[in-house]
Amino acid sequence: MTLSGRSVTLLEMPPGFPELVLLDESGIIDVDYVNNVLGKLQIEAGETTYTGVKRVERYKNIYVILGSYGSINTDRIRTVVLNYLEPLGATLTSQKISDFHLIQLENRLPKRNSAGEWHGGTTPDSLEIDEGIKPIVLVLNNFGVTTFSSCEGHNKRTPYVLFKSDFATLERLGATIYSVMSSLSEEEVRQLGLRLLWNHGEWIQYTGIYFELRFEVTCPMPLIEKFSGILNEKSRP
Repeated sequence: MTLSGRSVTLLEMPPGFPELVLLDESGIIDVDYVNNVLGKLQIEAGETTYTGVKRVERYKNIYVILGSYGSINTDRIRTVVLNYLEPLGATLTSQKISDFHLIQLENRLPKRNSAGEWHGGTTPDSLEIDEGIKPIVLVLNNFGVTTFSSCEGHNKRTPYVLFKSDFATLERLGATIYSVMSSLSEEEVRQLGLRLLWNHGEWIQYTGIYFELRFEVTCPMPLIEKFSGILNEKSRP
């Protein structure tokens, strides 16, 4: 069965926009299949951090939104879509996004912050925070930094929180964390395995500068909760 004569429309977004937005009123695209293809490409590129995250979603039935990550940028995703449509006999057209579509997508798409970086959006994974890491995410948000990705590790990889911050806030956060660590026992410090990292890898060209709090892979979740509680107390004015 082919879909000859039917097409998917690429809605043209501003330069640097981190997602591909398609108008697919006929339901041509199988989002699960395309998501699996992108996941395999990510593994082939040696990037495994987000392979379990769904990056393709159907929104309001007629839109398909594909998020870039790592080396799987929007140009690569566009090629995947073209290769997917070709054997179906369907085509990919493009048009400048209209005010109507902007209104329909207003609560879903990322927006620029004061620094000109894209942020926000409401992909399904961004709405779900693992319970084990949620305490530190909430504390960091209250501290004044912008968290955008986290995982409790599930006893398979290091629990972490990724966030953006201005340097003044980061300096204050670092000093507060140092104070918290000084109040813990040597064994608790060892179990936490806490690292405050500045990203310097390939991801930086897609997300801009960001920072990471990472814990030991075997760190007990109750200890992260204790750490978060003390950090919250010490961060209060």
